[in-house]
Amino acid sequence: STSRRNDGFPGDFIGALPVNSVIHPAGRPINTSTINVLRGPVETAQNQSVFMEAYDIPRVIRRREIEPIHVLIYGRQRENPEAIAKLRRHLTTRTRFVVPYEHLKPDAECFGYLSAQLRTAGYEAVSVPPTVTVGPRHASEWRLIHGKAEAVACSDWMSVERRAFLAGRFAYWDEWGRDGRGIVRVADEE
Repeated sequence: STSRRNDGFPGDFIGALPVNSVIHPAGRPINTSTINVLRGPVETAQNQSVFMEAYDIPRVIRRREIEPIHVLIYGRQRENPEAIAKLRRHLTTRTRFVVPYEHLKPDAECFGYLSAQLRTAGYEAVSVPPTVTVGPRHASEWRLIHGKAEAVACSDWMSVERRAFLAGRFAYWDEWGRDGRGIVRVADEE
């Protein structure tokens, strides 16, 4: 079957997390040449430049070296373990992984990541985790993401006090990041 019976459809939410999936027709082999085509756009310096322009990557981030990691989320292990094992053997490299859906899990090291989406007016915050810290370390990049206070206001995972604190501090650190002044110390994280 091609439906996502119990897991939701693109645009739905599972818990508080958005579902973003592409339905793959059951029983049909995946077109691995598509995966190879998707890799190409970001693997050379010239193509990385085009990628950064197309996705409006801020200049402060463009100075960094990028090594793209591709993750193909494919099927459920219990549905066809042999096929998934074969796909993993065929496609997995140092920077490319095949993961069955039930192996997805939160990563503790990502406790402070914002989720953002590129829109016509620039980057807009989609969600802010309750564990996020604010400070000078990410101020120059995060100032380019609009709607952080609105994303915090929508979080069911934070107290009212935490939401108010973050909304105010985002404004402060955005201004600090715009001016680029001061010494960056980890101790300044809030």
